[in-house]
Amino acid sequence: MDKGALLQLSEIKKEIADLEERIRKDERKMEEYSNLVVSDTVTGTREDGTFGPIKITGLDRKHYNRQKMLVCHKREMLKGLREKLLQKEIEVEEYIQTIQDSRLRQILRYRYVDGLPWQQVARRMKGKCTADSCRMEAQKIFKTGSE
Repeated sequence: MDKGALLQLSEIKKEIADLEERIRKDERKMEEYSNLVVSDTVTGTREDGTFGPIKITGLDRKHYNRQKMLVCHKREMLKGLREKLLQKEIEVEEYIQTIQDSRLRQILRYRYVDGLPWQQVARRMKGKCTADSCRMEAQKIFKTGSE
């Protein structure tokens, strides 16, 4: 696991949230399409036998089906991307769990999983820990390539 993967974790989480919002937006759009009624007036014989204008209303099935197909395709594409990003997120979090040093594991989790700035990481670690000492300890893992 490299530093880039850890740094990407907070961006991956933001993108997942964005994709979920886009999926919800598409679902709302489909609801709007299902409620979209079209109407027209034609001339013909009414039920009472008189001749004149008749208003007809209904759902434009051709337009609705086309829009539904497009929105469903887009939604599936977004869900596929979301699944890939979730898998990357899981891989990074699993990597952090494999680190033997509990202190380092906590620092990495606070910084990269929770996305906290170094100052808040130091506060969460309590004890004799500064933002710089937390940052330097986290950087050790990238210099040595192991825990």
